[in-house]
Amino acid sequence: MRDNPHEIADHLIKEHGLDGALEQATAGTTAAQNQSDNYRLSVWREVKRILRERGQGGK
Repeated sequence: MRDNPHEIADHLIKEHGLDGALEQATAGTTAAQNQSDNYRLSVWREVKRILRERGQGGK
């Protein structure tokens, strides 16, 4: 699950609901930026994209 954005999104939704999942993904993005970890940043950005799509009724 560590690097799979779809699995991360599923887990976050299950644990925190959609709104909470977006908050967690935003926190992950900020942490990755602060650590200059471009790989983790790209994963978190993809997670946020997936969560936004799901919030608009996508799967």
